[in-house]
Amino acid sequence: MMKRWIACLLAMVCLLTAFAFAEGLSMNVVNVKTSVNLREKPTTDSKSLGMVPVGTVVTDCSKVEGSEWYAVNFNGTLGYIRGDKLQAVESAPAPAEAPAPAEAPAPAEAPAAEGAPLQPEQPQGEAASVAEGTPLQPADAPAQPEATPAPIQVENVEAAPVSSINDQTEYDDDYVILETTIGSLRILGRQIFEPTREYLMVVALDANGNEVWMKETASHNVTELQQTEVFIGGTFASPLVMMYNASKGNGLVALDPATGDVVWELPRTEVNLGGSISYVVDGNTGIAYIGGYYKPDPVAIDAQGNVLWQSSSGSEEATWLYRLELGEDSLSAAYGSMAGENAGTIIYGLDGSIIDVVYE
Repeated sequence: MMKRWIACLLAMVCLLTAFAFAEGLSMNVVNVKTSVNLREKPTTDSKSLGMVPVGTVVTDCSKVEGSEWYAVNFNGTLGYIRGDKLQAVESAPAPAEAPAPAEAPAPAEAPAAEGAPLQPEQPQGEAASVAEGTPLQPADAPAQPEATPAPIQVENVEAAPVSSINDQTEYDDDYVILETTIGSLRILGRQIFEPTREYLMVVALDANGNEVWMKETASHNVTELQQTEVFIGGTFASPLVMMYNASKGNGLVALDPATGDVVWELPRTEVNLGGSISYVVDGNTGIAYIGGYYKPDPVAIDAQGNVLWQSSSGSEEATWLYRLELGEDSLSAAYGSMAGENAGTIIYGLDGSIIDVVYE
């Protein structure tokens, strides 16, 4: 009888295991600017096993019962990621193989078009906003690069040569999150995630690639949220480089793009903008609208560092603010969770008042 009971138990375990693997999903990492923590346990204060870049496909995903977390497989490492950071990958049938084309003589090379602009011109004279600070993508990269550059060996993050800021380094979680030109200077922002800290370096290079100035900040408060950020604020006529650290007392700092000098600071004691901030800047007025992932709701800050208003959604359940969009007379804030619903958008007036609430 005991042997029969053990055999039944083993059969049940095998059945459940097969079912679990059958239910395992492949999912994309979404709703983050660069990467998300892979946690050892399904909690935000659990140990981070590493950072998973946005757009990465994780496999064998299964939802933890009674939780918003998913158990996932990231390149052989098993861990947990919150469900609002994941999106199911839709499977599609593989295309039928086409027969190999017949060999044909190579066409003659066409001359390159003259006068093509390197970058699109910035809009002028109309209501426009500086886009949210995602890394710029290289234009027209060759489909088949000749060779992958060897990693640059850097013993210390701060000692990394400025000239290598766009190159591959020994750090897996190394991102250029800002790349723009102001006047004759090229402004670059580089964010590096290490096991015990998050590091941000902002540098201005002249036309010859020489460093004009460099600023850095770091947070040892490594959590699910990103603690540092850099973006362009101010107006089109007088831009500012904005550096933010959610764990440092100086909070939001505006820098002169020509010299790197501090123009003004907005300490966290005056307004706490939260972590993993979303932002949008009106390039005509210089007003920056900023909100945090776990609060606060959007805050309006002018080009002189004055807090104009701080809005309130009126609900503690409106969290996971992940995108701000500026309209002609309104500000739309997309939330991952609202009042028990999956997601939704709150439309604020430019005075911070609530115009409309839309649930998805």
